[in-house]
Amino acid sequence: MKDTNSLTEELFTGIPEIDEQHDQLISQLSNLNTLLFQGFTVKDVNIFLNYLDNYIALHFLTEENYMHRFKYKNADEHKQEHKNFYENYTYFKKLLEEEADVNIVSSTLNSKIIQWLENHLKTQDKKLANFLFSTNNEN
Repeated sequence: MKDTNSLTEELFTGIPEIDEQHDQLISQLSNLNTLLFQGFTVKDVNIFLNYLDNYIALHFLTEENYMHRFKYKNADEHKQEHKNFYENYTYFKKLLEEEADVNIVSSTLNSKIIQWLENHLKTQDKKLANFLFSTNNEN
C-alpha cells in the first residue's frame, strides 16, 4: 500500500460502512507493524490482537450480511477468501506467540495480511460493491 495509514482511493468500494471498516483495518494493521518495532511486550500485543480479532470478525460479518441480504451470487467465493485470510492471520499470530524474529513477523504481516487485504479490496470487495450498486439501481 502506498500509505499504510489510510485507505487509498483505489481501495474505496463506495459503500461508506465498508470503507470506514477497511480504513480502520488498514490503520490498525499499520499500528501493529509499528508496535512490532517498538520493543513490544506480549501483553501489549495480546491486547492489540484481541481488539483486531474482534474488529476483523465484525468486518467480515458486515460484508457477509450484505451478501446474504442481497443474495450475492459470489458469496461462497467471497466467504472462502475470508477463510483464507483467517488461515494467514492465524499463522501470523502463531509467529507472535513463538516470539519469532521481529523482521520475520513484520514481513509476514506485510505479505500475508496487508497485501492480502489490499488485493481482496481491489477484487472481491469491488465485485461485491458493484453487485450491490447494480442491485440497488434495479430496485
